[in-house]
Amino acid sequence: MYSFKRRVGNQNNWVWHEVHLQEDADKKGIKYVEWRKCDVGKWGLTDDGFVAKCTDVKKYKKATGKFFRFSFGDVFDYKTTKLNFLPYWDKQCFGGLKPRTWIEKELKQPRAQAMIQAYVQGVLEGKDLSSNELSLHYRKDGLDHRWAIKKIKKSKEWKGMIKKEVREAFADKDFSEKDALEVVFNAIEIAKNKSDPSNMLRGAENLISLLDMKPPKQAITKSIEMNQLSAIEGQIEKEEKKLKLVEKIEGDSVEYSDAEEEVTEAV
Repeated sequence: MYSFKRRVGNQNNWVWHEVHLQEDADKKGIKYVEWRKCDVGKWGLTDDGFVAKCTDVKKYKKATGKFFRFSFGDVFDYKTTKLNFLPYWDKQCFGGLKPRTWIEKELKQPRAQAMIQAYVQGVLEGKDLSSNELSLHYRKDGLDHRWAIKKIKKSKEWKGMIKKEVREAFADKDFSEKDALEVVFNAIEIAKNKSDPSNMLRGAENLISLLDMKPPKQAITKSIEMNQLSAIEGQIEKEEKKLKLVEKIEGDSVEYSDAEEEVTEAV
């Protein structure tokens, strides 16, 4: 049996739901029908072999198919439509025609698109905008949204969208990998003169990363190897702040949970 808690209506109204494997439903004597034939309050059999309760059925004028809402998600009964429970369970997010996480939903909002554009513009200018700076583009309600921005920036969806936007911007400007390397060396020189390398180097590192000029991501620490390395190190060592040109590359690890659901499984 799979059980999960979903919020219904106001924020404090939580309801527990159960979904059963077909064989378990048979053992428990639960009566069910194929999901397309299900009525409200009855149990329906999904295409991947699970039994879930139907909570709503509607017929919309502009839709050719009938709309079904089950405890874990929604579906229209078009001829080619499949209703599967496991994709919702695997993502631990429930509701809607497709199982989408909060981040996937949020990145489609205009406020997130505005933040992406601001971040890309910062990259083009050699800047790494902080969460505080991005919040000015994300929401203008005066509240602190740094936690949401940090959560979004850690996601693979954010990284993919940023990389796509940056590549398109560079294509329009005829910007190459050679140009990107020049930006890195210029950043180091400017940082050296200002004795404050952090911001420029961070921006340059973002640029290299977004252009996929880093080696495949894996859990290693690798020194940057370039023909100009010796000359650069010679300049940097003279400064009060030594720059360690070491790049730590770690595999993507996206960990988040949807605040609107709590999920448990019992076998």
